[in-house]
Amino acid sequence: MRVSELLRRLGKMAASYRMEDPDAEYERMELMDGQECLTDHVLYLGTCREFAGTIRAKSLKAGRRSPSGQPAKGVAVGAILLLTDTTYEETKELTAGCDAECILYTGLGTAEIFNRISRAEQVEAASPGAVWRGIVNRRLVTGEDIREAFGFAREGTYIQLLLIRAPGRAGRELAALFFAKDIRIREDGGVLVLRELDRQPESSCRLPEGLTERLEETGGSVVAGNASRDCTRLVTMHQILHCIQWLAGKLGRKGPVHTVDEYGGFVIIHYCVKEFIRTHGHRDILYLIHPALVHIARYDAEHGTDLRKVLYAYLLAGENVQRTSELLYMHRNTVQNKLKKIAEIAEPDFSDGLLCQRLLFSCQILEYAERILHRRI
Repeated sequence: MRVSELLRRLGKMAASYRMEDPDAEYERMELMDGQECLTDHVLYLGTCREFAGTIRAKSLKAGRRSPSGQPAKGVAVGAILLLTDTTYEETKELTAGCDAECILYTGLGTAEIFNRISRAEQVEAASPGAVWRGIVNRRLVTGEDIREAFGFAREGTYIQLLLIRAPGRAGRELAALFFAKDIRIREDGGVLVLRELDRQPESSCRLPEGLTERLEETGGSVVAGNASRDCTRLVTMHQILHCIQWLAGKLGRKGPVHTVDEYGGFVIIHYCVKEFIRTHGHRDILYLIHPALVHIARYDAEHGTDLRKVLYAYLLAGENVQRTSELLYMHRNTVQNKLKKIAEIAEPDFSDGLLCQRLLFSCQILEYAERILHRRI
């Protein structure tokens, strides 16, 4: 449940002392009882005396930063405190310097607040995090139920998933800044964004203006998937985003934006490789590569050339020399000379659409084999 939603439900029973992130969510509630450490995404409920008695309370107030300026080891900056039977002055004095994400206080007793929160959690249905957990756990399985739970239109609109990751709080801040009106769900190391669109976007890389620049500044990244009207496959779309993120790291791809348009072929290869290994009992996927690419790769290895790189760019550019030279930052004449050498080695017929398709796929298979399976020709 979100802390802001909790406060709304509790009304005047609880007041906010410090709430750095109103969209912060907690996964469970615990009574404060001398914990040695406080855990992220946990709502701790107890009196000031109980909080003062925890071992970690002392380290939260003193020595909260290491010499490098980072949070001290064991300090959970994502913990949420709700101090019961207390006042603003007592709370402020006790928690001065505390690194907890949210600190709330109330004059009511622990038992009464505990029961009220428990009831609120039982009837809570508006939290995007709770809805998403219901989808993942298959408690919400129909498209109509999912749309209603998220507040989407009953039918017709498209849902696009994006995965934003950035150091520290930057990911959540960017998500809140550029996707303020969209569904945002915090997950380990990132933020999942669900965008409701009136129509299918022309490309998955059509993102809000300025997002790419801010990601570059913060060292973050975004993975953007296709949009779909079928909400029953949100988990599948989510898993594909994580697959793309993993592939981008393994393949050494730089840049803040990764899209299903760019990585679609590699995703297919990744899933096919799993079945290939299961069926054949080995990882020699080089048998799937077109022989022409094998000859070109061997020539590169023997002569220190980059013909395979040029071929891949040429196929990605739709067999357009000028576009290829722009992609490679290479002079047009140099590209043409390298294409002539490729023709001498492999004699490919670029007018054959099926051959070009297989050559392009072969380039990706070979890169996957080298970067991920560590196999070479």
